[in-house]
Amino acid sequence: MPASEGPLVIAVVLNWRDAESTRTCVESLVAEPAVSHTVLVDNESTGELRSIGSDGVTLIEQEENLGFSRGVNIGIRAALEQGAQAVLVINNDALVESGAVAELVETWRAHGDRTGIVAPMVRYADGTLQSSGGRLRPFDASTTDLVEPGEANYLTWACILLPRATTESIGLLDERFFMYWEDVDYGLRVLDAGLDLLVAERAFVVHEKSKSHGRAGTAIDRYGARGLVVLARTRRGVLLYVGLPLRVAARVLRRLLEGRPAHAAAVLKGVRDGWRAT
Repeated sequence: MPASEGPLVIAVVLNWRDAESTRTCVESLVAEPAVSHTVLVDNESTGELRSIGSDGVTLIEQEENLGFSRGVNIGIRAALEQGAQAVLVINNDALVESGAVAELVETWRAHGDRTGIVAPMVRYADGTLQSSGGRLRPFDASTTDLVEPGEANYLTWACILLPRATTESIGLLDERFFMYWEDVDYGLRVLDAGLDLLVAERAFVVHEKSKSHGRAGTAIDRYGARGLVVLARTRRGVLLYVGLPLRVAARVLRRLLEGRPAHAAAVLKGVRDGWRAT
């Protein structure tokens, strides 16, 4: 479906130290007929992505690593300012398969005003299904990826279609989340607003773990713990008073038993960070 025949969809891609994957992702989006334009936000930019710049791409360089929520929000705002009716947020290590964006748009249009966000079926490069959304269990603060579509209470932001109307209703990502758990928070906010989380079962995206994660070290434990605390203090109830302490204790104990005391310390630092952020 040519962009001119449907809603104006602008893609947003966030990069952090993974230029190779980002180039591949952006090139696939430029070639996608249903995507009108791509906004590329380069966190802690080194300038190596400037060669991507073209009529179909807006590059926004940031001097520091702003994290996922802030970086993506910058891209979403830019897309909305350019007139997007919907924003396709996609990880730099993900690739849309042919026709996937058109399927996301059709699912949104068919569902109408009740649409909160729409996600594709996410799979690995070997074809194995990875996620069609997930569920948060407050009692132990655990999350479960739903391989087949089910009663999800959040959708992974590896790739989602975000209608302008949703941003006007509930806003953008909560920037107290640096990285991790922001997708869970947003899914719960969509449901709180009486909107629906949709999965386009004929839309597929290939998603592999980003190379940048391997460079993050103990920061992943720290950011994960921080995000969980922010979420728990926002939602309160069982998640805050039962799930949070259980998960933090289990995570710290596991890291110690694995002989990784620095990672255990990072979890505790993340708890402190999350408490300060809220």
